[in-house]
Amino acid sequence: MSKLKFIRAAMLAVVALASSVVMAQTAPVNGETVRIQEYPGVVSMLAIVTVERGYCNKYGINCELIPLPSAVVGLQALLSGGLDVATPAVETALQLAAKGTPVRFIGNTYRNSPYEFAVGDQVSGPNQQKGFPAMMRDFKGKKIGVTTRGAGPEYVLKSMLDAAGMKESDVTVVAVGGPNTSYPALVNKQIDAVVSFEPMGAFCEVLKTCRIALWLSKGEGPKELTLLAGAYVPMVVRADYAEKNPKVIVALRSAFKDAETFIQSSSNFDELMRIAKKYYKIDNPRADELIATTLHNSIPSFYSELDPKALQAASDYMLRTGQLSKPLDTSGLVLR
Repeated sequence: MSKLKFIRAAMLAVVALASSVVMAQTAPVNGETVRIQEYPGVVSMLAIVTVERGYCNKYGINCELIPLPSAVVGLQALLSGGLDVATPAVETALQLAAKGTPVRFIGNTYRNSPYEFAVGDQVSGPNQQKGFPAMMRDFKGKKIGVTTRGAGPEYVLKSMLDAAGMKESDVTVVAVGGPNTSYPALVNKQIDAVVSFEPMGAFCEVLKTCRIALWLSKGEGPKELTLLAGAYVPMVVRADYAEKNPKVIVALRSAFKDAETFIQSSSNFDELMRIAKKYYKIDNPRADELIATTLHNSIPSFYSELDPKALQAASDYMLRTGQLSKPLDTSGLVLR
């Protein structure tokens, strides 16, 4: 064979090998359907974009979003076989794992804390300009809202009070639900402040009817909570599912990584806005502005990689706050 023919043959072999590698990476994984929990609002945007942009199909799986607004209900559906991937608050997932339930953490959907501390215009005091934690002293005797008693926001509030040398009994804790019910309670002065999540920040910023005194989503607040960044809303599967479907999990991770890349590119914001409006509705004349602000506030949190150190920090935090009765080593729960 001449030298030229040999080079041509070698090049063809390289092209063939590269093509086979690409096909192996994107070949269907038996067309497996993966049912993923979807929350109302923008918290589930990684999963939504994964479906809307066709990233699951790119890696040979079909992703189906299952609307379930509760972390507890999502985990129940996961264990009963009605769901393949739950996306609970990390506290709820670890409480389940601590009971010995065989679950595995395969990724993440929301990196930072989703919570914000919104304050009504009626609140004033000598410490408000001093920032956290001193500002918490002005809330003594005030009514502070949380979603439900015993849920994540109440433990966040407890940590905020602890940092200021206060106790939960120094305030009146009121269950006010999510932003759609807690925001009216705040502006109508039924409560003085609330630990909530988006679009609460957007309501305060756009409508100018309240203020966000603490953005836990931006790393503000108690240091023990900042250590949880990287594991706030993880992807959780049953252990047996992980063992039986390793290729599906690899494909799912790749699809979520593509969604993350899309969301984090500012040039894609208009398309992201179009997708968000398809799933997320706000009954307000300024709905588009509220949705856009909500997205801008949330985009820094849309990362799919789970930080094992953050997961262990969450377990340690839960032990200190009484959410776990004994230490939990999370290293065996993370699927590498």
